[in-house]
Amino acid sequence: MAIPSLQILQGIQLIDTQYFACGGFADIFMGQWLQQSGETLRVAVKLVRKRNTNDLERNRKRFSREAHLWALLRHHNLVPLHGLHCEQGIPGLVMPYYANGDLVNYLQCHPQADKLSLIRGIAAGLEYMHGFKPNPVIHGDIKASNIMVTDAGEACLADFGLAKILCTPGYTTPNVCGSSRWMSPEILRGDELPTTSSDIWSLAMTILEASCLTSSP
Repeated sequence: MAIPSLQILQGIQLIDTQYFACGGFADIFMGQWLQQSGETLRVAVKLVRKRNTNDLERNRKRFSREAHLWALLRHHNLVPLHGLHCEQGIPGLVMPYYANGDLVNYLQCHPQADKLSLIRGIAAGLEYMHGFKPNPVIHGDIKASNIMVTDAGEACLADFGLAKILCTPGYTTPNVCGSSRWMSPEILRGDELPTTSSDIWSLAMTILEASCLTSSP
């Protein structure tokens, strides 16, 4: 499978030295991207976490897997990858900054939001991943906090750190990880590796989660 080239972006600057979100191997900082046109875009920069040398090397490998897989994905309901950034020797991924935050924050701030439309968007993004050619892509960690909401109120799947391409040895996640509350029973038991079916289970749990975040239907 051809891997698209990953561009190292120029003009990226962190706005705050304190991260506003974190994941399993990286922290996410607010930044700005000064483009050649002179326009400045607000971005989010996901930087590999460094606690010690061994930790950094292990996280670099996870970073590389996520970057190469994410670069393959292009869909309206997936958070796009703008490119790469290096901050004092630490590699990072640059993506749009979403002022609405994730689905949890959005529904808490907008209890009358059209949840059905949001769910349709999530499902469309997941359908694209599962229909990816030549092999389906498994997200592996679907939950409300991994879904961002655009200024237009549309949902975008985010965080491809646990994603993998089925039947492609070079692009598989080595260990079964994720968020237990959203995992299917067979994944929790350790009986099977993640599949499209386990993603759909996690989507159903996310729909239930979203319905519980507000009192409106």
